[in-house]
Amino acid sequence: MWKIIKKSVEKIIINKEKFDLTMKWEFKIEFSSDSFWPYNYKFEKTDCYFNDWLEDRWTSIFPLKNKSFKNTEIFLETDEIVIAVWERWSLMWEEKSFIDVINIKTEKKYRLFSDEINLIYNTKENLIINAKKEWVFKTLTLNKKTLEKNTEKNEELQAFFKIIYNAKEKKWFLLDFDAENISEIDEEKKYQNWYFNLKEIKISGKPEKFDRKNFIIKTDKWEIDIWEESIK
Repeated sequence: MWKIIKKSVEKIIINKEKFDLTMKWEFKIEFSSDSFWPYNYKFEKTDCYFNDWLEDRWTSIFPLKNKSFKNTEIFLETDEIVIAVWERWSLMWEEKSFIDVINIKTEKKYRLFSDEINLIYNTKENLIINAKKEWVFKTLTLNKKTLEKNTEKNEELQAFFKIIYNAKEKKWFLLDFDAENISEIDEEKKYQNWYFNLKEIKISGKPEKFDRKNFIIKTDKWEIDIWEESIK
């Protein structure tokens, strides 16, 4: 069982008779169960990929999904980052969802309020999140260790497995694996040090429909098997 408990305790002794005790709890996570207080959902690394039994992708049930394609893509090849989902009621008595991104080693976190998330992935040093903020899609770049925001720019990245369409630039990209220079013998260590980079690929047309079960993107030019494209 993994736990994160962040607390701050101050004890002041006055005349050795009185003392003031202040304790502040930030969050607590237990990984032994699928639901844990105060979070409602947990996505393990294996849940980010195709499930043979369901014949579907686990990330399609992510509560803050792309409404156009009913899809959110999460690629985190790091054991340090946890994505957790909260729910709260707004002043208009509407149920709202938002996420906490947590680094379980540094205990830093970043909270994002959004109705829609297209893509989450890690590079070597950063965490990239493309989400709708204040009715505009933005790409956030967070430092992977501190989770401090490095950059934020207006950009919509429509994600289909590892194929990414940049709606502003009207270009297609592949989310490409990379790794540290580690010996092939140490497979476990190499697996823990994978990360991603965007690499431009030549595809014509803009996406119109995405079929998660068959990995087919229908564009205004042709249909693309993104599974085949992703392993070229």
